[in-house]
Amino acid sequence: DPRNCIFSTSVKTGFTKVLGRHSGSAAARDPERGDAGESHQWCFFRFARLSCRNFAAPAQDRLMSFSTGSSVTLPPLPPGRLPAVDWGRLGLAMVVVVGHAGLFKDVHIPTHAGFANGFARIVVPFFMIVSGYFFDSAMRRGPSVWAAGVLRLYMFWTAVFLPLVVLIGDFSFAKLGFYILTGYAHLWYLPALLGAGLMLWVVRDWSSARIFRVALGLFLIGFTIQYVLNFLVGFDQLTHRNGWIVLLRNFAFFGFPYMALGYLLRRGTVLDQLGSPALLGFLALGVVIMTGEVWLNYHFLILGGYFDLIG
Repeated sequence: DPRNCIFSTSVKTGFTKVLGRHSGSAAARDPERGDAGESHQWCFFRFARLSCRNFAAPAQDRLMSFSTGSSVTLPPLPPGRLPAVDWGRLGLAMVVVVGHAGLFKDVHIPTHAGFANGFARIVVPFFMIVSGYFFDSAMRRGPSVWAAGVLRLYMFWTAVFLPLVVLIGDFSFAKLGFYILTGYAHLWYLPALLGAGLMLWVVRDWSSARIFRVALGLFLIGFTIQYVLNFLVGFDQLTHRNGWIVLLRNFAFFGFPYMALGYLLRRGTVLDQLGSPALLGFLALGVVIMTGEVWLNYHFLILGGYFDLIG
């Protein structure tokens, strides 16, 4: 059952803080989604939930630590469920629908900009962080078994969406090959998940500080590319915009930073040592930063540009 994606109680408060600081990166719109937009938003949440299944261990396995060939021993996960995560997942499903439907766009443009280019961007990071948190559980049978499961899921949905590549817009074999490789519409999540998971497997024995530095560096590269495209190049003036989006919306600059963050949360970090006042302070700081970024983007670009990563 995909609902088996749960968090340990010890990380619940810390994860809330993480969402406050890194509450970006789910793009609220797809510039080339065409008439298939509604099916895209349903499918994204569907396979995002299904991918979480690969990161949830059976109840009897969650009581033990997994070595997965690693020298790092992670703390065991308690049995049972965390209702807060179930409600959070339901809430984010509603965010996906509202964001893509443009509900507020017909009512108040600034509200739509704040919702679609702000709050709605926490959806993909949420699933990526969950995947990183359950990384050891997913890899208990080795990376090849996990990767095969993700590939099967990706191949199935790619076959479902291939007719849309042919029917929407001008067809070319180059366009077909591009979408098979990178994912059509919201299917990009699965190649990003696959690449990030394999990358995390390679560095799983590194120190927490080293993993964090690499993840932060990759995130900053993607963040820089995002703002260069939007403010210096002019994203809305580019042709083949999905071909440019893949420069920042990929496993290296998007998937790995958030998966690594979830993995570090599972390891136990400074978050475990912080009290509630400090965590609430970080959450408030994250909200202020996100609000400031959304306001600046709206002030200069209105609803233009394309924003996945949030500073």
